[in-house]
Amino acid sequence: MPTIEDIYRHAKLDPALLRLRYLPPDDLDSLVERYVTRCDLQELRTRERRAGQTTYRAQLTCELFALSIPIRVYQRTSRLQAHQVDAFAGYLQRTGAPVGVLISTGDVTREAVRACRQTTAVRIVLLPGPEWLADLDHHRLVKSRLRAWCDDAFRRVRSCDLSRKDRRGVR
Repeated sequence: MPTIEDIYRHAKLDPALLRLRYLPPDDLDSLVERYVTRCDLQELRTRERRAGQTTYRAQLTCELFALSIPIRVYQRTSRLQAHQVDAFAGYLQRTGAPVGVLISTGDVTREAVRACRQTTAVRIVLLPGPEWLADLDHHRLVKSRLRAWCDDAFRRVRSCDLSRKDRRGVR
């Protein structure tokens, strides 16, 4: 097997991204577990593992509810395509998850970003490799996106509860 340095010389890619691409499954699991723990997600479990693709499930807990969030990591040097975003959106719909995180160790195409934005049935947080690498260093992006989504859902649930209480008090 070629070394990371050999691949880097030929591919002209960031060596840190290449290390992420070629992480063994156990190391990837521990990295993702540490990452989602810092994002205030709990109970990470591996759901599916294929060549170059691993799907996890974690819990995001708010005051009123717990939300199960699928996380799919594509270990690739090439760019993530729109059909992979569509496949993940289909997986989210089949499992009934309203939101999911799609991470690629490579970059993403414009069509993939567009497919992510056009998906209306589910919400997908898309993290290209360079952003995920920066987030692993600084830990900002996913936490704020997921927390914003959770806070928004919490506000909606709470506003429904308050409106019901107000109607009961009027009678």
